[in-house]
Amino acid sequence: MISDSDLQALVVRAKAATYAGDGDLYAEGRFLGGFTYGDGQLTYVDENTGEVGRFEGVEHISGADGTPYYRLQYHGGRIV
Repeated sequence: MISDSDLQALVVRAKAATYAGDGDLYAEGRFLGGFTYGDGQLTYVDENTGEVGRFEGVEHISGADGTPYYRLQYHGGRIV
């Protein structure tokens, strides 16, 4: 079993490597698009569709054996 603190730490590291930090997505000049971050026995995946005007996605973390540990669905888009 993965502890809550281990899950939280992985999410923080993965987001630091994506749009929330100075990570890979910004370096590639994008804000949406799939992203995978592996860290030991856990893998964080962010999958989304759409453009800045309207998008939806899901983040999930699974173990090396495919056991799901975390899931977050989101959506958003331009307001004005």
